Amino acid sequence: MLKTKYTTKYLIIFLLLTCIGCFKTPLQKAIEEVASDYEAKQPAVNISRNGHHITDKGVSIQNCYFGIKPSDSRGWDEITLNYTGSKDGNLKVDFVNIIKGAVGGSSMVNSSIILKNIDEEAIENLYMKPQGPCLENDELRKKYMGNGKKDKVIVRALKAREISITSNDESSTHLEVNIPVSSGGVGGKIDASASSSDNSTQVWKGTQLYFAHQIKEFLTTIKTRLFQNIPVDGSTDRLAACSFTLNGIDIPNKSWKGALNCQGDTQPTNIGAKLNGYDGKTKNGITYSVTVRQTRPGLFEIEIFKIVVVDA
Repeated sequence: MLKTKYTTKYLIIFLLLTCIGCFKTPLQKAIEEVASDYEAKQPAVNISRNGHHITDKGVSIQNCYFGIKPSDSRGWDEITLNYTGSKDGNLKVDFVNIIKGAVGGSSMVNSSIILKNIDEEAIENLYMKPQGPCLENDELRKKYMGNGKKDKVIVRALKAREISITSNDESSTHLEVNIPVSSGGVGGKIDASASSSDNSTQVWKGTQLYFAHQIKEFLTTIKTRLFQNIPVDGSTDRLAACSFTLNGIDIPNKSWKGALNCQGDTQPTNIGAKLNGYDGKTKNGITYSVTVRQTRPGLFEIEIFKIVVVDA
């Protein structure tokens, strides 16, 4: 019995080790083959998530990171995906409601999906916006103080601007592309001239289907901060390369306006927000974030953060 027990155990382990990849979906397999530095976005979506970071619950709905568009980008002509079996299997994992079986049709699928005219969208030289959702209150900012906080951020995404679907079996379900963006669709429209007359192949053009992304880890740190009380038209001491001048307070609207004066600038940067709210600028990859609070009549507390984002 012991021999049988352990033989079965090791046989299962052996099969699992030799079958790495056997349980991957068509989208996962295709991305590994044609863009190995990417991973499949499951399910695919209709908007780019570049600048969003990964949380314990998945991709954050908040866009905390921003960057510049790189001068170079890649592109692919097409990627082919073959789906068979239940329409609630791999097809649903990869696309959920963006590409799905027709209502009232067969529960089985046997179709080829070709993603065409593939663009790469990317950001680099990442920074945080001072009024961004990751810095909007003291509790959130504390996470980035001291030694900083590491975030895994989506920096590249692949988008298909054309989708072609061919049904390989008349008895299987007919696949449809969800078009209305308002309901999570990918936009675009059917190209009748590119589709077959019997509808066995249909082509949608002008789509926005984001189906793969690249994730990198960054260390974000609030390096230094300055607190100083000044009157209207007063200026703070310099924090690293920048100082701040409070130009005015709009009492009825409870807002402030001012200017960041940074070394190397030809002119100050005008910024403003509600009292206790944040605004600022990014210079050479470093963000300077400013907030204004009223401490007593005619005097205002200025708080400035210097925020640095580097590769982890």
